[in-house]
Amino acid sequence: MEAADTLGHETIRSETPAESAALLRLLGAVRHAGVPENRVEITLRTVLVCLTERMPDDARAELLAALPDDARAFAVPPGPRHFTHTVRDALDLVQMAAGTRDDPDAARTVIRAVMQTLEVVVGDRVGEHVVAWLEAFTGYVGTP
Repeated sequence: MEAADTLGHETIRSETPAESAALLRLLGAVRHAGVPENRVEITLRTVLVCLTERMPDDARAELLAALPDDARAFAVPPGPRHFTHTVRDALDLVQMAAGTRDDPDAARTVIRAVMQTLEVVVGDRVGEHVVAWLEAFTGYVGTP
């Protein structure tokens, strides 16, 4: 894919790398779970950051190493935590990101979809303890 920017009379062209298959699958899982298109990326980032912030350092490092760069960028917090004083748990944060504030079951569906897809994407490249964390995180937020 080619991106173009115009500065005065000059045109600057740069190659924009295609998204990895892993990232496309993860974004697709969020879409398939019913999240509106304008909230898909922030919702994926929220689910992945909520997961990685709760993992032990060794498991988090192994998971992040198994992801392609573009998908890994979604799992790393973009900066300091802004919502720690107002959000009680991961489910609340995912509800806010997905726009499902009054529907915790919809947020659980999104989390399950991302965890299942993440397990498929990295399952053969990470240890069982990482897969156990993916399953535990799904259980942590409960089932509808």
